[in-house]
Amino acid sequence: MAAVWGTGMMRGGGSALLDDPLERWTSEQDGVQAQIAETVDTRRLAMRKWQNEPVLFSRDVLGLECDPWQSDVLDAVMVHDNVAVRACHGVGKTAIMASAFLWFTANHEGARVPTTAPTFNKQVRDILWAEAHLRWQEARTRAPWFADQFNISVTRFCSKDFSQTWFAVGIPSSEPIKAEGYHSPYLLAVVDEAKGVKKTFFEAIEGMRTTQKAKLLVGSTPGGPLGQFYDICVDRKYRSTWKTMFVIHPEALRGFLRRKETGLERRPNTSGGRYYSERVRPEWVEARRAEWGEESPVFIARCVGDFPQVAGDSLIPKGWIDDAEAREDGVNGAPCVSCDVARYGRDRTVIYGGVGGTVMHGEAIARTAGETTDPALAEDVGPDPTRPRYRSIVATAERCVLMRRKITALTNSPRVPIVIDDTGLAGVADLLREQGEWVIPISFGARPTDVPRDADERARRQRRHLLDSKYANIKSEMGWDARTAFETGAIALGRLPETLLEPLTDQCTMMKYEIDSNGRLRIIDPDEQDEYAAAAGLAEGKKSPDHFHSLMLYCFVALEFGGQIAPHAGPKLPKGVKNIGGGTVLPINRKPAGQAAWVTRRLG
Repeated sequence: MAAVWGTGMMRGGGSALLDDPLERWTSEQDGVQAQIAETVDTRRLAMRKWQNEPVLFSRDVLGLECDPWQSDVLDAVMVHDNVAVRACHGVGKTAIMASAFLWFTANHEGARVPTTAPTFNKQVRDILWAEAHLRWQEARTRAPWFADQFNISVTRFCSKDFSQTWFAVGIPSSEPIKAEGYHSPYLLAVVDEAKGVKKTFFEAIEGMRTTQKAKLLVGSTPGGPLGQFYDICVDRKYRSTWKTMFVIHPEALRGFLRRKETGLERRPNTSGGRYYSERVRPEWVEARRAEWGEESPVFIARCVGDFPQVAGDSLIPKGWIDDAEAREDGVNGAPCVSCDVARYGRDRTVIYGGVGGTVMHGEAIARTAGETTDPALAEDVGPDPTRPRYRSIVATAERCVLMRRKITALTNSPRVPIVIDDTGLAGVADLLREQGEWVIPISFGARPTDVPRDADERARRQRRHLLDSKYANIKSEMGWDARTAFETGAIALGRLPETLLEPLTDQCTMMKYEIDSNGRLRIIDPDEQDEYAAAAGLAEGKKSPDHFHSLMLYCFVALEFGGQIAPHAGPKLPKGVKNIGGGTVLPINRKPAGQAAWVTRRLG
């Protein structure tokens, strides 16, 4: 008679029966194998079902209730080889891209899924894969029998049994060679914030796509009118291969845009189209419209979700700014700390620190804790809330010293200069000097550094009908130097946190320039531009571009710009420098006796 293992007794009673170890082990193994077979069969049945139901998988397993456009994107990835998503901020683009690669990896046996974005640490690890971890945590709760078959680490998601051949992984887009070799019968490459990913990386991805089920999903907010993502979205030559294009606008702008909604005319829709999302708060849209102006490139890109047309008088094209945002390392140069000082009122004190073209750290000090990067700092208000202690010149000097010490510790440099905006607000530079700091105070209205040094040089320029300077003031010179740093790829902003990066890039897109009646170049701040000033007046009043001012102070000293372009007499830009988008790539000038060195000797 068969024994009932675990009781040690004959079924139906009788004397005790000692277990046979070999028989018990064999029976236990049969039970385990039966459970494994049942689990494998259940998983395979689920996989076969979910392979054709990505929306159902996202809802039932990942816990994501998809918007109509998100559902159509998932269906499009299932049907088509190339899918592109162009969206404004805040509609759930990253969430659906993370869900897409989790669905594809988990339900296609042997799948390989490389994922990337312009910066690895911030955009791949901290944004795209953070969303993937959030979704898979839901899967462990909703379908533990399925989720337990996979492991997920920081930037890797893989089968427990076939971890080397069945996986999704995050890779850096700065190294295209790492995108090669991911060949598989089931391949999906995912590129988030694709506007900042170079064409060489897309070319490396194409080298992997030799199998039948090799797909590519790209998504991004729009950038400037250049780059591979821009070409995919607007160039007609891509229409034969990129037939699925999704464009997402805020619902709050439906009446303003007056564009036909195409994505919801039929269900299901896998061919793309134009959609409107209710996830974006109307209050946020209106606040940005008032702050930036509805014609500004940053509003068009971030709020509307369109590619901005760069005006001929824009100081820095949006595409150059996107490239700098995607870079984590700039060119070599000097260590430096910069500070644009704003004591009270609406403007912010902004401090940046770094080495050469790599801006490593930053801080903003504003009138509220929400606008201040270190909210704890804003608690030191003092007896007069209208004149908070943490915004005093003494507190500003202390923050500059702390930033300088941070850069000194990173670089082991014996001396790190602190360049200060000394326009109309004295005191910070004097306090720093008293503490033994190396200070370079610059007043924005001062003469530029390319003015004649003596009477003989001035006379020579007059005989040649040249201007004393090609700039209206030193502020215009520093602004143009900052433009050159963006144009040549010298500056890298990718290490800055989003709380600093967003206002900085916004302000960069809003800067303009003009050639005055004397043929000199002049930089125009947003609060000097009629349309922006009017828009700002409806919200918070005129705002100074404090982040950009601090950055141009930083570039002026850290990149050691030199005055190499001869002044010009007519209302034309110097030879070799053309309007936005048509200029040649200029080298960074670094003469020992260049502008920064001269300013140091003169003002330091």
